[in-house]
Amino acid sequence: METKQKITRSKNYALILLLIGFTLTVKAQVIDANATNSEIFTIDNDRDNDYSLLRMQNNNTASGHGYWELIGDPSSFVFRLQTDIGFQDVVRMHKSYGGRVGIGLTDLHPERGLHIRGSDGVIRVDRNNGSAGLMLTRMNTDYSQVLKNYFIGVNGSDENSGEFFIGDYGTNVRGASEVRLLIDNDGIVQISEGLTVGTNEAIPGTIAHFDGRVYISENDGTHEGFDDHTDNRYLDYLLWVEEGIVSNDFAIADLEDWPDYVFGEGYNLPSLEEVENNIKKTGHLHTMPSAEVVEKNGFEVSDMTKRMVKTIEELTLYTINQEKQIINQEKQIEMLMARLEALEIKLK
Repeated sequence: METKQKITRSKNYALILLLIGFTLTVKAQVIDANATNSEIFTIDNDRDNDYSLLRMQNNNTASGHGYWELIGDPSSFVFRLQTDIGFQDVVRMHKSYGGRVGIGLTDLHPERGLHIRGSDGVIRVDRNNGSAGLMLTRMNTDYSQVLKNYFIGVNGSDENSGEFFIGDYGTNVRGASEVRLLIDNDGIVQISEGLTVGTNEAIPGTIAHFDGRVYISENDGTHEGFDDHTDNRYLDYLLWVEEGIVSNDFAIADLEDWPDYVFGEGYNLPSLEEVENNIKKTGHLHTMPSAEVVEKNGFEVSDMTKRMVKTIEELTLYTINQEKQIINQEKQIEMLMARLEALEIKLK
């Protein structure tokens, strides 16, 4: 009796295995537990296209609700959504492209390890404490050694704050990092070591290096000065500050033609009469530009500094000459006074 039962059970197992194999080869349908026939789980083997198909659909597909398909063939894996406007690939993998993953790509192979396309092409990483973000690691050729780790993410000094930062982990993958860039809740940007813009060359001893023109303005600026369509006098300058600069001090480097030549032999110092005539004729000192020129074109600090020094040095020469004349006149007065006293004594 026991032997007969064992034979019966073996036949039943064989029949079950045969039915499973047949079902998977042709088509299998699993009806939901409530037997409403509203949800269908389908596995197909499409012999014409040589791929397997896993479909999750609703009986109302004809009304435009659509269905999901999971497709596998010898070269790729696709998870896609069928709607009333056609198939929409959600995830696509292709073995010929090194296992790259594509999201939102339709009939297009992923171009990178992760390739996202679409109006909602966003990666979101959530965490309720610590740092949330992405770690980017540079490895050696055989992936046996970490060369550099950078972390791009969001951190917070307390439970109500969130700061974007880029952290340098060196060769570590955990622990504290050196923050290279941070943007706090107020939008303030902090850079730890230095900044170069327009170049990859850092100038020793500086925190920032800008290779190109810099324009500092208020309320979007007026583009005055660097616009060669209206005024090209300042095209050789690199910094424009619209409202001016406040500083305790500044230096002007490498000035040429400093006007000490005024004190040299052979310098033609104009007479004060000539200076007076020039003022009457032009309305300004011979060493200075006119008010009209300055109001129209402004002036260069280096040029104006040299003009002022030249004027001061000429005034110094005038003062020295006047001092000599005064001393000579004083001597003459003393001589005249002595002669006058002598005459007075004789007259007495």
